[in-house]
Amino acid sequence: MKKLIAAVIAITVLFSAAALADDLSALTDEELLALHQEVLNEMERRSLPDTPETDSELADIAERVIAFFAAWNKNNPDEMLALCDSGWKATVEDPRTALPGILANMTPLDATIESAKEIAGEGPDGLTYYLVKVNAHLDRNDGTSAEMYSIPFLVRKEEDGLWYINPTGFESRVAAEEESPAEAEPESDHEAAAEETVLYYHPDGGESYHLDQNCLSVHSKYLPLQGSFLYAELNDEPYRTLKRCEVCGAPFRPKSRPEFMSFRDAVDAAGEGAAIGGDLDYITVVAKKDGQYYRTVTMLDDQAKELYMATWGTEDPDAAYEAFNAYAWSLPVCYTEEITVKPKDQAELDAQAGKTVGELLKEGYSFYGIGGGENLPTTVDLSSGLFVYEFEVDASFEYYLEHEGWDGVEDLKVKNGTLSDALNLATSLDYLADGTYQPQIVPHITAEEKAAADSVPPIEEYSQKAWPLTEEGYLDLQNNPDARYGQVYMVEGVVCQVLSESPMRAIIWTGEDGHSRPVVVECPEWRSFKWEEGQSYRIYADVTSACYIMPVLTARYMFQ
Repeated sequence: MKKLIAAVIAITVLFSAAALADDLSALTDEELLALHQEVLNEMERRSLPDTPETDSELADIAERVIAFFAAWNKNNPDEMLALCDSGWKATVEDPRTALPGILANMTPLDATIESAKEIAGEGPDGLTYYLVKVNAHLDRNDGTSAEMYSIPFLVRKEEDGLWYINPTGFESRVAAEEESPAEAEPESDHEAAAEETVLYYHPDGGESYHLDQNCLSVHSKYLPLQGSFLYAELNDEPYRTLKRCEVCGAPFRPKSRPEFMSFRDAVDAAGEGAAIGGDLDYITVVAKKDGQYYRTVTMLDDQAKELYMATWGTEDPDAAYEAFNAYAWSLPVCYTEEITVKPKDQAELDAQAGKTVGELLKEGYSFYGIGGGENLPTTVDLSSGLFVYEFEVDASFEYYLEHEGWDGVEDLKVKNGTLSDALNLATSLDYLADGTYQPQIVPHITAEEKAAADSVPPIEEYSQKAWPLTEEGYLDLQNNPDARYGQVYMVEGVVCQVLSESPMRAIIWTGEDGHSRPVVVECPEWRSFKWEEGQSYRIYADVTSACYIMPVLTARYMFQ
């Protein structure tokens, strides 16, 4: 028998699955059972599970259902309609119009699959149906607290093998009882669970952690799940690599409060050779790292601006600047951008030898400065883009003194040129990252925008026009602010910095990482809403302008 088993194992290695099947069919029942036991023993020795942890059918349904609710949360009708079944689409005149009516302008804040049961037999169309029930907190977007609802609906597997949702059942939603008062109104998808919450997993090769010990997505062979640990241990070994189960609504991993890098931290990290600059609205630091230049920007709030203005005309400017720097440098970094324009290489600078300064000016260079000294060469500094170049010219120190600086400089001939360490131009946000000079004006709420705030449509109408501010949407808005003027967006993010309180103006990071894709959000003066730095908000707002590289939106409805 051992020889026979060895022969079969050899066949597994050397031949195709079809050939192996032919050889297995030649075995007697006793020989096949013995081989099966031998394989099980070997799998146990290698700690390989003989049955997948998840029930593939239910897992596929769960994946599609959760994807629908995620698209609903983002108010993305295209993604939702792509997940709706073709039978429902055929019964309505316009699915894109019918779907918002069914969803009743609500927004799901979470979604937990309570049950998923196959309907006996096949449907009249020959397709397989499941009845799914989902518990979800639904926000009516009217300023009231979110409520828990139980939502029953059908899903069916269509001919492409994928599951699709029939949203008609969403109209049959009923209010559901809360399990505990603490769960009545989740602040966000990442609301932390209590540290003593018990989580479950399959200890022999399981890949996910669950809130339900008898989770629907887990194969019945492993139920009830035998492994358990506390939520407080979720980021410890061996649980830190487990994935969150969306089917039973397992809590997200603990999410720490965003850590803001201060401008002082950015300056310290930039090291020697960095250039620091700014204006009434911002301060910047430009530094070179790994052969590339980067510009880091901090926006000044009202207090910083007052301190900056106090440095003008004071009897003790040093003390005034010290007070300004102490406060302004403690403010958070808003964003860092890569300087995309490149400095001229040395070969190009060498090619300028023999030309006059005037000829270089005609080629696009600009005067930046002139220098020299006794026993030192006379140099003319010319700028191009964001960079400054130092050109040695054929003039003595005496000639420099006699011509009092700029007189006759255009006639001087260049001997050689080098890239200067000066990066002052790059610290000005009037220069774009590509080197283009484009003076900027920091926008403010206009009288027209204040008046428009009094005639904003109701939230159920206004929110239907909202586009989700995804990564692609952010880049589109950043590159086409004028074309998107007036467009409504649903903005979700963390307040990085409150710039002013009258009117309310804040910088909000909209990136999934919690510290990227900044936008400026303004509130008309009549609003009493107060931002809190470090907190997450969901905002419905329309585009009104741009502030440097940041889109500016005027908020109409805001929820924490």
